[in-house]
Amino acid sequence: MHDKSSYSSNNKPEISEALQNFINALVEEVVLKGEVFDDQKKKWLRKYVEAEGLIGFSIEQNFQDFFQAINNINELTSTLIIKMLKQAADDLFISGVLIEKIIESKKNNAAKDHFLIPFRQGKKWGFVDKDKRLHIPAEFEETWPFFDGLALVRKQSKFGFINTNGNIIIPIIYSYGRSFDSGLAFVKDVKNNLYGCLDNKGNQILNFEYELSSNTKFSEGLAPVSKNGKYGFIDIYGNVVIPFQFDFAYPFSDGLAYVSLGNKYFHIDKYGRTMTHLSNISNIRSFSEGLAKWEYLSKGGYVDLSGNEVISRKYDECGNFSEGIAFVKLNGKWGGIDRNDNTIIPFEYEYINFPDSQFSEGLANVRLITPDLNNLVYYGYINRNNQIIIPFKYARGGPFQNGITYVYLHDRNIGYIDKMGTEYWED
Repeated sequence: MHDKSSYSSNNKPEISEALQNFINALVEEVVLKGEVFDDQKKKWLRKYVEAEGLIGFSIEQNFQDFFQAINNINELTSTLIIKMLKQAADDLFISGVLIEKIIESKKNNAAKDHFLIPFRQGKKWGFVDKDKRLHIPAEFEETWPFFDGLALVRKQSKFGFINTNGNIIIPIIYSYGRSFDSGLAFVKDVKNNLYGCLDNKGNQILNFEYELSSNTKFSEGLAPVSKNGKYGFIDIYGNVVIPFQFDFAYPFSDGLAYVSLGNKYFHIDKYGRTMTHLSNISNIRSFSEGLAKWEYLSKGGYVDLSGNEVISRKYDECGNFSEGIAFVKLNGKWGGIDRNDNTIIPFEYEYINFPDSQFSEGLANVRLITPDLNNLVYYGYINRNNQIIIPFKYARGGPFQNGITYVYLHDRNIGYIDKMGTEYWED
């Protein structure tokens, strides 16, 4: 028998044509056709692998990790990511031709997601391209951007999903929904008012038995959800990975999740183990880019994953790091610092609206002007050099994703803009 733990990609054993064909068919079904890597598929995979005499590794877990990694990669623009993906595929005997097909498919899906932009005509919504040419008629009560090739839409107060051709892929029958994330979308059942999960084919991955918080999202392959008043974590296959035991839970970041139980707040790893070396630090929050804000006696700073203070407590308020910059408040004004506590954005801003004001795709949403005589506030977008890229004229703004973001107008309408400040609506 072959022990996989003892070979590298240079000396791995040959496999039969039958096993090669089965692996390729399995990967194509799960990745390209959106089928679930269920117990039946795992059973047949194990049977084929054992027949070849391959031992010494968890074949099911390795493939599940590979599928999870594929789902978590929205865009394949990094040469390093593509290289790592190809190496992982080679280790799992996935053919080079198929992995190239997968990479091309991911790139095409990302291009399609970027191609269409939610567009408001008065009170109705549709989709246009960057030149504002209408591609999907404005017949919805609201639309959201495309992710994984599908867009969340609302019609007659119900939610569903359409593709880039405007065809309804998932029926508009749910009382609420969220955009696709890691190949899954949370939707709320009309009957019991609880959430379940669908894949992009409309297959139900999670039963309608969960509640969500505003923070619920898949991050590092897991999402915090609530059942019977307690939070736990599920993976993208619908498995409960960390039992329902917490009063609240935030998504994973840097391998850790911030949770609460009773009057205690602490961090856990993906096995649900408490990180005791962090539990002794008062008011430490979620990690982002290797650092977490912590506050004590009304002053905040940052600690690293080992619990060492790397930026001393001197700020009135602190935000999370994003794209290497964190917004902090000092002497009544907000500015941005880097990981070495150097000032990158001057302390001249009136207010930062977390988490929407963190840097995303090179821009940050900030408020410069105090409320006017009509009690109106004005937000705009700056770059890392503190240059105003989009003027201060909106009531509020969101983070950029795939080159666009939503903004709130002072007449209480919503619209989308791109990174050049182009506005995609008609009143």
